[in-house]
Amino acid sequence: MAPAAPPPPRRVITAADLASDPRASSSAHTTRDAEQAQLEKHLTAPFTSRDLFGICRGACTVCDARECPGGYLKATRDYGKDAWEEARRRGDLRHPCNKDDMTNCTRCGCEAGKHAVDEGADARERGNDAFARGDYHRALLAYSK
Repeated sequence: MAPAAPPPPRRVITAADLASDPRASSSAHTTRDAEQAQLEKHLTAPFTSRDLFGICRGACTVCDARECPGGYLKATRDYGKDAWEEARRRGDLRHPCNKDDMTNCTRCGCEAGKHAVDEGADARERGNDAFARGDYHRALLAYSK
């Protein structure tokens, strides 16, 4: 009787293998849509803790915590396509893009830069952004902070 053949070596599958697998979803368009949705989430949600540049903000360094409980919060209606209509509805005759307080906190009115960066939430969102782009290495680095 012939000796049994040794088992084939085990193959380690990496994230890059999964991303380039031809049997995976052939719809690159769907992937781009998901990536765009993730990257624009802080601009389309009604409220966000990310500033206009995507940085997650936390507690205000100027105000008393009672004036700004929970940290930076932005109502994104000033960023949207209907921002001009929203401004006129409130009686403001300036287009929101021309106002220097457009990125200010909705809770306390202080500038976004006056709020501390929320390191944990920012790392998580950076990881989510990288994952949506398919950059799994950068996502892992961000999630590991």
